[in-house]
Amino acid sequence: MGNDPSVAGLIVAQDPHLGLVGDKALELAKLNGHHDVAERFYRCQHDRQHRQIGWYPWRCRSPGCGACRQNLVRTWWQAFGGWLTGPEISLAIMPLCDDPIRAIRRLRKGLRDVRDRTARQDHRWAAVAIAGLVDGDRALLLVEHHGIERRLLWSVLERRWPNVLLIDPGFIEPASAMTVGDAAALACRRRGLEPIRVIILPQVIAMTVQTDWDEPMPMVF
Repeated sequence: MGNDPSVAGLIVAQDPHLGLVGDKALELAKLNGHHDVAERFYRCQHDRQHRQIGWYPWRCRSPGCGACRQNLVRTWWQAFGGWLTGPEISLAIMPLCDDPIRAIRRLRKGLRDVRDRTARQDHRWAAVAIAGLVDGDRALLLVEHHGIERRLLWSVLERRWPNVLLIDPGFIEPASAMTVGDAAALACRRRGLEPIRVIILPQVIAMTVQTDWDEPMPMVF
């Protein structure tokens, strides 16, 4: 991903706390047609560095910015924890062998396919929901599996992902650290954290309820 010519202008030194910074990022980004992205980075980091007491700095809220990405990751993870609740929640740790965006795209599709296929044989899987984020070279996924033992959940996932690990969620949460190349590619997609995020909703089961008035209308000839 780091050699992608579309983001080459944003491959600059990255401070783990400040993100993409400096006039070099701005000028190189302009050369590659990403003027607005670089301008937002520069303004965000400039305001942070010159923050004054009682004054809230402007933020770009871009996932390419190290500081803003940290807030986005923390907010989404807390939202996932509030959505997936109950005693039958597992944390799935899955290694990623490719760049984050491409790997998460394949993982998202694979998880949905496995869930849907298994639900045809076991109706309990229709209620399985999954949400997670990239954490470096792995994905951290919260899995809600009501009525399904963790051992059974692992046996199904392990067939496709042999290195998957299932544990109690505890206090583990994804880190926001990312290479400069990956951060630049993520920012240029302009879709927030969606390219490195997994959300799989439970299946919706349509039910027909019989009522007294559910009768065919009379026909007059």
